[in-house]
Amino acid sequence: MICLFWLGMYRVKMYHLRRKVHFVIMVSVFDTPVQINTIYDLKGSSVGRSVSKKDRAMGAVLKDNDLLEDGEAVEVVVDEANYKGPLPIP
Repeated sequence: MICLFWLGMYRVKMYHLRRKVHFVIMVSVFDTPVQINTIYDLKGSSVGRSVSKKDRAMGAVLKDNDLLEDGEAVEVVVDEANYKGPLPIP
C-alpha cells in the first residue's frame, strides 16, 4: 500500500498483557474500481521478506522477495497536471 498521508498515531494499553501497542492509521492512494488480484507488503528489505508456498497458495499478502521472484516491478507515475502536493497533516 502506498500511503498518501497518515491519519493518526495511536497507543493502546493492553492491561491484561502489561504492554502498550503503538500503531499508525494511513490512507491508501489506490481508490480504484479495478479489481486488485495480487497484494504486496513492501518494506524495502530482503531479510525475512518471503511468503511460504503454502501461504501463497492460500492467497496471502506477498512480500519484497516475492515481488522480485515474480519478476514484477513498481512504477510510480506522477500526473503533474493534477498533483497538488502533500496534504497537510491535521
